[in-house]
Amino acid sequence: MPYATSLARKEFLLRTNSILKICRNETARRVGLPSPAIELLFQAAIFKTSAFIEVYLNDIISDWLHDISIKGFTAVSLPEDLKWFSIVSAHIKEYEKFFVNKDEERLINSIKNKRQNQLLDNASSVSDLIHPNAVLGGRKYPSTKNIKLLFVRIGISDIFHLIDRRGHCAFQPIIQSFLDIRQAIAHQSPPALTLNDVTSQTHNVQRFIAAIDRELFSHVIRCHGNVCWRRN
Repeated sequence: MPYATSLARKEFLLRTNSILKICRNETARRVGLPSPAIELLFQAAIFKTSAFIEVYLNDIISDWLHDISIKGFTAVSLPEDLKWFSIVSAHIKEYEKFFVNKDEERLINSIKNKRQNQLLDNASSVSDLIHPNAVLGGRKYPSTKNIKLLFVRIGISDIFHLIDRRGHCAFQPIIQSFLDIRQAIAHQSPPALTLNDVTSQTHNVQRFIAAIDRELFSHVIRCHGNVCWRRN
């Protein structure tokens, strides 16, 4: 099946292109803005683009997990890592309590009654057993480490290797460079930025999201078909 751009990627492109347009317009007009104000605009563009990566990952994964929950899929359709992550994450708090109270009976009773245990039966419906907030939890900030671990959770073991091969490009250092600028701004030691810098960094991130979107398309179609790939 030929690739179709996701709704989440379309919205990401609209948002990032809108930020770039503002930067270009304000730089061209200047409208009496001093150089420090222009620099703050460029810094804000980097921050917003970072936030838009987070929104994209949240939306694309949440949409998929929501759809498999409401469209009658069973546990056998799930990637193994997603299935086991959902089971384990439902048990973590019970183990944390056990480490404090050492109550084995309470631990056993708590774990055996978790609804996510139904995922061990391949014939069980996944309705309300896969929770996007749990899958995304603790991994929303788009660091390279978080991106890797987030994709492991949904059944993609080496996302950067896959998108590098697909895009004929080393994306991890490209994204790390962007995030380093974002971190420098956050720690009040921003590098000098030009419009060309912001444009180049934004286009790099757009290429990264395009590669991610294509890889996720293949993953979702392979697992659940096109009914779970939101185009609009």
